[in-house]
Amino acid sequence: MVLQYERFAVVLEAKTGTGEHRTPRGDFQTIDYPPAVKQKLGLPDSMPVRVVFLTPERREAANPNAFNTTFVDLSLALADVLEGFQLSDELRHAYAMLFTHFLTCATPLGADLRCVIQDFVQWENRLDDESFLMGKMNEIEAAMKWFSPEAYK
Repeated sequence: MVLQYERFAVVLEAKTGTGEHRTPRGDFQTIDYPPAVKQKLGLPDSMPVRVVFLTPERREAANPNAFNTTFVDLSLALADVLEGFQLSDELRHAYAMLFTHFLTCATPLGADLRCVIQDFVQWENRLDDESFLMGKMNEIEAAMKWFSPEAYK
């Protein structure tokens, strides 16, 4: 996916079950895409084109200048940005489907984070109940592990 802005462009390269492969030009995707995007879109050489390499476990891209991130991190960043906006029901549902996909299909441990998140939402009224929370320690510890940066190294 290419996101073109006035002063720069971003290439989002997403991988789940496969590795980065070589392009017809012979180099790896994250290395070859910036010059290919400039050529295809007729962008000036001076325009920066950055690559985001999106993987379940924050794999390193072949391009050392690529920004490596995870589907979980992307979901959390988008949710944080969107929190300040009033979204239509249709758009809110679209983002919910996207986040659900990212959190259930693209986690490094193959865990169903959607269920854990739904459980957390249902616990809202019981957060002051220490015995309840102690009984949920396994779920809390699993979520902490899934959302911690160490899970993706």
